[in-house]
Amino acid sequence: MFSSGKNLILSLLITTVAPFRKTTDWPNRMNLFYLSIQNTIKGIFCNHHPPKSLTKNLSYFMNTKEPLGDIEIHKIGNKGTMKILIVDDDPATSKSFEELPMDISECHALRRGDAAVRAVKNALKHRDPFNLITIDITLPDMDGGKVALEIRNLEKKVEVPKEKAAFIMIITAQADEGTVRTSFSAGCNAFVVKPFKNETIINAIAKSKLKSQLLKTSHTENKAVDPVEIVLSRLASGKIKMASLPEISVKLNEMAKKGLDFKVIGNLIKQDMAITAKIMSVSNSAYYGAVAKTKTVDEAISRLGLVSTKQYVDAICNRKLFVSADKKYARFAQELWEHSLYCALASQVIVETLKLDLKSDAFSIGLLHDIGKIFLLQMSEELESKNQLSGIIDSESLFKSIEKHHNMIGAKALKSWHFSKEYIEGALFHDDLKKKDWPSKELQVLHFANALAKTTTQKQSSPADATLEDLDSTRLLNITPDMIVEIKERVEKQLPLFN
Repeated sequence: MFSSGKNLILSLLITTVAPFRKTTDWPNRMNLFYLSIQNTIKGIFCNHHPPKSLTKNLSYFMNTKEPLGDIEIHKIGNKGTMKILIVDDDPATSKSFEELPMDISECHALRRGDAAVRAVKNALKHRDPFNLITIDITLPDMDGGKVALEIRNLEKKVEVPKEKAAFIMIITAQADEGTVRTSFSAGCNAFVVKPFKNETIINAIAKSKLKSQLLKTSHTENKAVDPVEIVLSRLASGKIKMASLPEISVKLNEMAKKGLDFKVIGNLIKQDMAITAKIMSVSNSAYYGAVAKTKTVDEAISRLGLVSTKQYVDAICNRKLFVSADKKYARFAQELWEHSLYCALASQVIVETLKLDLKSDAFSIGLLHDIGKIFLLQMSEELESKNQLSGIIDSESLFKSIEKHHNMIGAKALKSWHFSKEYIEGALFHDDLKKKDWPSKELQVLHFANALAKTTTQKQSSPADATLEDLDSTRLLNITPDMIVEIKERVEKQLPLFN
């Protein structure tokens, strides 16, 4: 083994020292050669073979015409798979890339655009191309966009397949629209603004064909992860913030605290054409026995009543929250909405049936009691879509984790939106009344409505209906079997109005 290493070193000396001694900066080039030999020896004694492309790279760097000060080899190894070229006159940029958790074999840094073009040309010539190229838009000798364009032309000239072309990333302090447009038209794949965080670079690369070469992905791609735990950790540290309610919902909640006003709620509805159209449609439906059609929002509110109008607006606004951008979770989000809507209607019907006088709107409490579930789902989706997870998501495990933590997250969200304690307690205790020593009437109503909704929206078997009569909330509210039948019928009758 030692003999083969010795022969390799002698061969390198013979083929490289003679040419580079003719150059004016040969002492600097000797330093480069020394560093390269160090890595070669390390490869021989630690891994039993030298880096595959070392001889070719040495040949290029010893014979290239540009001053050595423009070239640095930060990292050469033989275990990685990603070859990087950084074109930037700021040393901090190349240092940042060295710290990234990527499977890097070589990381080269150049300060000039013309040197970068020659480096790429030589790499293509030796069939050892760069996988990732980052370019500063303002280089000492030429525009970064022009460098990207010339690199793309070189690839076309040697007929590099599109899927094997280098991933070019423009990194710059200029974030204006013109610069972005020019960069992409020149053939770059991503645009990152300085100063940047390592996470930004990883996210950009993770969306590309280089995803498999990220260490965290390639080494743990079969490991199941719980995104909810990551979401909870980031919420606790303040790295992510709770989502916001629709503006109209927030304003309605503030109105409800002061007392609903006909004129104010009418003006609020008129600000949104979709809500206006829905309110008009409902007021003219057969459910309200309309003889003459309402022609204005004020007439519609008058027919529906302030309370019902608020409930319709609440449902219309909050429906937008119960969506999923990922098709594999869309059904879960839809079922969650159906359950929440049923629970809201059931809560309102119970209040009307029992003639209860509550501090807070039972309908809205029912609509928002599971808000923690949809937020956890959406934040988990976002982590997955941005490739910020170190493994795969098991849907069944995800839903179990959401079920485990949604009460606390829902309560936290409602508190941040300044909802009353009845809403917060609803989020915390809607599925277990025993956790609350003295449950309010609002919580009792929600607890029963939630159980009733599960027998319908979650398609539970008939024995579940029988347990409704045994619930603590059924006993506390004095709900009879006949009332249960009546409540179901009324809810089923009203559901179409909200679809």
